[in-house]
Amino acid sequence: MKPQETELVTEISKLQCMVSELKTGFTSALLELSQIQHGDTFLREELEENRRSCQKKALRLEALVESLREELGVMRCQVLQLYSNRQRPQQDGKSSTSKQRESSEAAEAAGGGRSQCECSSAPPACLSRGKLLLHCFLQGLKAGLSEGTDARHQVAMQLLHSEWEYVSTLNQLYDKYKTPPAHQTTVEPYQTYLKFVEQLLQRHLLFRNTLQERLSAEHWKSLVGDILVQLIGQNDTAFSDMYLGYTTTLASFLSLEFNRLNHPEKGHKLQSGQMEREEMKLLSLLLAPVSRIHSYLSHIQNLLQWTGKEHPDCSLLLGTERALRSILSRCHVILEEDVRWEEGEEGAGQSGSSDAAAAGSSANCCIRSQQPRESQRGREESNSAAQR
Repeated sequence: MKPQETELVTEISKLQCMVSELKTGFTSALLELSQIQHGDTFLREELEENRRSCQKKALRLEALVESLREELGVMRCQVLQLYSNRQRPQQDGKSSTSKQRESSEAAEAAGGGRSQCECSSAPPACLSRGKLLLHCFLQGLKAGLSEGTDARHQVAMQLLHSEWEYVSTLNQLYDKYKTPPAHQTTVEPYQTYLKFVEQLLQRHLLFRNTLQERLSAEHWKSLVGDILVQLIGQNDTAFSDMYLGYTTTLASFLSLEFNRLNHPEKGHKLQSGQMEREEMKLLSLLLAPVSRIHSYLSHIQNLLQWTGKEHPDCSLLLGTERALRSILSRCHVILEEDVRWEEGEEGAGQSGSSDAAAAGSSANCCIRSQQPRESQRGREESNSAAQR
């Protein structure tokens, strides 16, 4: 009986383990289901808020159209009254001259009087029509620009849409380099680069979600400066450290990637035109975080155009702009130092051994990549200066 009892005990323990595993799986499934339900409710609320805002805008447009229609009716009555006032003196003059002349001369005078009346009344009609068109244009301009809150909301929505695109680009970078290439002997540069990309992704994902909640709120108070201050950090240097660290590793990582493109695996050789397209695509993807600071400055300048000096956002936006300009100038200094360093490496590669020559070719790739980067930076700075 003892062996049977031990077997029963082992079977019971196995069953208990299976039951506990089932409970754990069921609990995790319930948690996932609750998360999905929470996301569904959030999406429904957001959709309802968007629908209500669209209805409000549609009602506002209908009111503007009705007011324009009423003003057009008033202008039409004024034009008709002006035309009739101009025509009466001509008709009185025609009746007095027709009594003194013969019937043929009266007919000719009547024809001449009508033409003269039409000619004399045409300029006021044309002038009134021009005034009417100008009036309609000014009404539409006032409707679009009269309320600064709506204009600031549109600029903030542009910032939100660009942040969605930037987070998508960071996701592409993370998915592209989360697994290093198989033929690479050293994976440390990829791990360092991926660490900065992951930090940027987490911070900007939080910023995007916070900004979206603020803009989708029903009672929006036209405040976004505090969210930008949270992104950059008022008393910490995490934001600047992330971007400066990313910029520091950018030159060496570009050298690795361009070297990998120039020396592909067997059976994957690219043509010259396709190689240039891949290089430009890679360059624009890797330079997205640096160019994002330029776009932040552009959005802040657009917000400042619709922000008065007494607005609570004014000081916050100006402080954020100063901090971003400081970070951008330090990034530019790092890139210029990397270019000079790569030029020195190129000279050493030409005078050294075969290994140094390979390093020189890698430096050439980085220098070639830096040239379009500098031109792109110049274009972006000129665009921001033109906007200012």
